[in-house]
Amino acid sequence: MPVKDSATFKVAARDLLDKVEQAIEPMKACNDVFVVSRSSNEEGAELSIRLKPGDGMYKLDVDERNCSLNLSSPMSGVHSYVLCSRTNDWLGMDD
Repeated sequence: MPVKDSATFKVAARDLLDKVEQAIEPMKACNDVFVVSRSSNEEGAELSIRLKPGDGMYKLDVDERNCSLNLSSPMSGVHSYVLCSRTNDWLGMDD
């Protein structure tokens, strides 16, 4: 059962982006080609990790309207996740 409460979802999504950004920070020292940026607009927040030229970009997009999180990978494409109301885990919508 996915979380549908917008306020609960926004807090959890922001926390996830914070955790991912913090986890990537130490990796930047060994991978100077990483360019990490974070932004937000009326649809939600976004965290992007640009790799060296030609390797693409990973992107986490928060879709506040649909209470979902989309992960774009240059290797595997786009995957959508929802926050489980029972476990507070992010679950793939295709699972």
